[in-house]
Amino acid sequence: MTSDLPPQSAWQRWKESSARKIIEWLPQDQTPRGVRSPHFWIIAALMAVLTLVYHAGHIPLVHFEGFLACTYPHDIHRTLFLFPTIYAAVVFRGWGALVTSFLFLCVVLPRPFICSPYAAPLLRPLLFVLFMAFLGLLTATLINRMEKEEQAHAALKTAYQELSDYDQRLRSKQAQLKKSEDRYRNTLDNMMEGCQIIGFDWHYMYLNDAAARHGHFPREKLLGHTMMEMYPGIEDTDMFAKLRYCMEKHISHNMESLFTFPDGSQGWFELRIQPVPEGIFILSIDITERKNVEKMLARVIDASSIPAFVVNKQHKVTHWNTAIEALSGIKREEIIGTDEQWKAFYTEKRPVMADLILSGAAKDEVELFYRGKCKKSYLIDDAYEAEDFFPALGRDGKWLHFTASPIRDNSGEIIGAIETLEDITERKQAEEQLIQAEKLTSLGQLAASIAHEVNNPLSGVLVYTQLLTKKITADEFSKEVALNQLSKMESELTRSTKLIHNLLDFARQSPPAFKEVDINNVVNRAHDLAAHSAELQNIQVIKELDPSLPKLMVDFSQLQQVCTNLILNAIQAMPEGGRLTLRTSTGSDNQLKIEIQDTGCGISQENMRKLFTPFFTTKAKEKGVGLGLAVVYGIVKHHRGRIEVQSKEGEGTTFTIHLPLYYEEV
Repeated sequence: MTSDLPPQSAWQRWKESSARKIIEWLPQDQTPRGVRSPHFWIIAALMAVLTLVYHAGHIPLVHFEGFLACTYPHDIHRTLFLFPTIYAAVVFRGWGALVTSFLFLCVVLPRPFICSPYAAPLLRPLLFVLFMAFLGLLTATLINRMEKEEQAHAALKTAYQELSDYDQRLRSKQAQLKKSEDRYRNTLDNMMEGCQIIGFDWHYMYLNDAAARHGHFPREKLLGHTMMEMYPGIEDTDMFAKLRYCMEKHISHNMESLFTFPDGSQGWFELRIQPVPEGIFILSIDITERKNVEKMLARVIDASSIPAFVVNKQHKVTHWNTAIEALSGIKREEIIGTDEQWKAFYTEKRPVMADLILSGAAKDEVELFYRGKCKKSYLIDDAYEAEDFFPALGRDGKWLHFTASPIRDNSGEIIGAIETLEDITERKQAEEQLIQAEKLTSLGQLAASIAHEVNNPLSGVLVYTQLLTKKITADEFSKEVALNQLSKMESELTRSTKLIHNLLDFARQSPPAFKEVDINNVVNRAHDLAAHSAELQNIQVIKELDPSLPKLMVDFSQLQQVCTNLILNAIQAMPEGGRLTLRTSTGSDNQLKIEIQDTGCGISQENMRKLFTPFFTTKAKEKGVGLGLAVVYGIVKHHRGRIEVQSKEGEGTTFTIHLPLYYEEV
């Protein structure tokens, strides 16, 4: 379509040109109307002049005898009134023609009654008036029609122009759409995934080369044929039922399906179905190789003696081996295909570590569920490992060491996670027994000083009791003196009670319990146990404890044992006296530090390498068996910390414990 109107004849062009000129000459909407119009006064002047001519008695125009046989002189006069009538019809249209005709009637009516020399004087004037009114109305009607035709022509021309512009825009958009369609078609054709469009009559409307490969037929053979024609019996499969449901309900759906081809071969496909105006769009991914790997993985996992399970991207259990069946008491038939893996470990629903790995949880989020109990794996990226006690497992609960790591495809995308577990209950029990044995060893080393420490206040109580008895017997009893002595006795007994209470807490065998703890309290309690030993050896104790330390999630009893062992080692390293410094602080690496520094004999470089080896000791046999620092090392590692030693022979040793700052904001 072009913007030019269809060709016109010469007569049509002249007619339209004339009409356009007449319309241009006519008053426009903004031209003054009524008495304000100059045309009104021109018409009024013409009517006045013609009225004067009509009523004049002796004017040459009345003597035209023989002009027409039936024509009277006044007929010529009356004919002149056509000019203002037509003028009014042209300018003011219908109402102008009627008003002018009425005025003409008023002009011609008096004469027939007064001085007309003709027979039937009224008939001819009335005929003239009617003729002029008819001619004026006809003129007005023609002018109105011409205007409407011109307006219609202008509107038609405008509409034609707009239609032409719209057509051009439409053609431009069609060209862009065609270009875009070609581009998208090329994109779909070159995709690695299969793309196909199935019509409502189940005909293949489009498919790319990948979809043709998935279908085991050339593209040309599939196009134009129905699925039922190419794959007989497909309408009886679950896959076809889901395709039909998506097409009828216009909904999307993702699924994995095993498809059997006409030649008997099989393939696994991940299908993503989307409704489109033509029917349904299917994006297919060949996952046969992945499924084969999963089957092999399932056989490997099931044959393993290590309890393990696997979850997919939807957090559904896909593998649950025999070992974890025995550990959890849950059969694979009950849990595969569900997201209830938590039931094996917890009484309430919550994510297991494999779920957190799948969700891409950050380190802080993992810590939210495993405070102070987990750490990142050193061997596998994005993997975590932890140790925890699960009271719901077995009769008395079990300690488990578990590791969760992501499973990735060839492109590096996480498609699942595997979690392996190890029952470490026996090891934990052995560790607790070892820790308790080391506590008893430490108590043995403290026995002499503790006995002396308890004996001093008890001796004071005995003396005050004897004095009070003598005063009462001698009848020299004084209430003030008695109260003073009783107060001193209470002070000495309170001191002994506190010391014994600390000893009982230290010696008590209690299950590990992580809770918020003030580290300064741990150091002070450890110092209280060994304070008298330091005094006996003339050791000056300096405390530099940071009061602004945050609370840590630790086991108070185990950490107290660590500090007590290190303080006792420092005291034994200064038999001739010295200075013991106990220091706490926070480091720039988001770690809390506990430093135990002495000015003792120091450690040789040769012994530094074997310092934390079990049963290695430089002490006499009656003073130790070499398990103290090994236990210290194990407890610190269990708290996800580390221990460092700096020593120089003859100058002293500094043990520094680093603990991560895991604490909650209250």
